[in-house]
Amino acid sequence: MAEVRKSTLSVRRVSWLIAVPMVLAAAGLLATLMATARSRSSVAVETPPVRKTTTSPYAATISGAGLVEASSENIAVGVAVSALIKEVAVSEGDRVSAGDVLLRLDDREALARLAVAEADAAAAELELQRLKRLPRVEELPVADAVVNEAQANASNAQRDFDRISSLGPGDSASRREIDDRRLSLEAAKAQLEKAIAQRKLLQAGAWPPDVALQAARSKAALARVDAIRTDLERLVVRAPISGQILKLNARVGQFAEARVDVDAPLLLMGRTDVLHVRVDIDDTETWRFEPGAPARAFMRGNPSIATDLAFVRVDPLVAPKRSLTGSASERTDTRVLRVVYSFPASAFPVYVGQLVDVRIRAATAVRNASTTNP
Repeated sequence: MAEVRKSTLSVRRVSWLIAVPMVLAAAGLLATLMATARSRSSVAVETPPVRKTTTSPYAATISGAGLVEASSENIAVGVAVSALIKEVAVSEGDRVSAGDVLLRLDDREALARLAVAEADAAAAELELQRLKRLPRVEELPVADAVVNEAQANASNAQRDFDRISSLGPGDSASRREIDDRRLSLEAAKAQLEKAIAQRKLLQAGAWPPDVALQAARSKAALARVDAIRTDLERLVVRAPISGQILKLNARVGQFAEARVDVDAPLLLMGRTDVLHVRVDIDDTETWRFEPGAPARAFMRGNPSIATDLAFVRVDPLVAPKRSLTGSASERTDTRVLRVVYSFPASAFPVYVGQLVDVRIRAATAVRNASTTNP
């Protein structure tokens, strides 16, 4: 009996040794669960936003992503001449008319060339007018005086020659003196003929070919002036159409190169009173599309904002799908048909470059081959 009692006590002692840690562990677990529940109850539970789905208004629908563009298409404005930007005359969002100044480039070198060219043109024109006004009234008396002087010299030489030629054999005139007088007479007659010819030439005025040559030189000088003025005009960038400035990447003092940067043009503009939506339709859906089919655009994130679209045209070239994510690794093996619709800017609060969801009414039956192409 004593042994049985001892063994029972040993069993009870072992049971207590096992039960006490288990109870403590259970108590600790219970305290942890209560603390966790208490901390969770103090944090507000956020419910994820519910994305509204776009409901098509048509029984059969072609869905596509539409890119909002200006109705004139987005025009990247560049410069014709590489130069420093001297003035930026517009800001983003401004509305401009065709011909309004957008940018002015550094024109100091062109202005210097223009001053020289204008001076050359003025000199050429003055020379032309001088030739046309010949002879000058003041020059005629001078020419007459030269003729009279030559005539007097010729008469004097003739008298000397006649006098020495009349001497007899016994006189002191030698053969050499006679020859000298004869040569002097011939020289005086030649001078008289020259003076008379020069007076006739002066009275005749400028030679017509000389006038024509100078007129050509004057015309060439004026052409150089016009060319430099054209260069000056090219240094002023003007709006090609009436529209809105969509993006401005030009600053005063910036060097503008004579090339168009497609990714970041100096200035981007377009007509935005009416906007276009360019919709990409996968080539597997083109058989369901009918040119002129009605369509509706929905605002991404809030499809309750929508507007009807007016058909404009279909781009006849099926092209590789444009990247919409911006990822360089995006695949472009899908080809799309691009359809353009329009809507008034006041009817739909979107911006140029924004993406919208477009639903186009699809054909319910396969069209005949004769009517497949628009």
